[in-house]
Amino acid sequence: MTTNCTAVESNPSVGNKRPRSERMGVKVSVKWGKEMYKDLEVDTQEQPLAFKSLLFSLSGVPPERQKLMIKGALVGDTEWTPKTTPKEGATFMLMGSAEQLAVEPPKNLPKFLEDLPEAQQQHMETRAYGAGLQNLGNTCYMNSVLQCMYAVEPLREALKHYTPSAAAMGPTMDPITKLVVSAKSLMRVRVEG
Repeated sequence: MTTNCTAVESNPSVGNKRPRSERMGVKVSVKWGKEMYKDLEVDTQEQPLAFKSLLFSLSGVPPERQKLMIKGALVGDTEWTPKTTPKEGATFMLMGSAEQLAVEPPKNLPKFLEDLPEAQQQHMETRAYGAGLQNLGNTCYMNSVLQCMYAVEPLREALKHYTPSAAAMGPTMDPITKLVVSAKSLMRVRVEG
């Protein structure tokens, strides 16, 4: 994979005190494993650590773990030597491994209702909601939405007390009224069934 980029601003903590117009940069490439970063700008008037910071942002290899070489010479952190000062189009070789993010296992593992003993399952509040509708092959998503809706107590109470007007219950019942009446009926079946 090849990446083209230019250093927009260098790290001020590494000695970058001059305005951008006065900086002297050369375009170089850096090979790191299978990666090739092309057209990177190196300002040789800054410390090499500024360039290593750019490489860190691209590769994830922290500067203290970087081995940066050009023509067999190892580049230090504080100054460019005659052997390490790059010329236009030069290729650096970067060695080092990117930082691995430490992943900690969760301290409190989730407990699922079906993993609990039968005696504990009987006392769980969610037991009142039931298992939902019978899955007809492709109704699991609809079933999960209905279970979520049923878990909202204000919605259950509103449906329980909903009474449509006589005019709304006629032969030309609007779709919203049909939906609410059907939901009320479904909730009643879940409670009674």
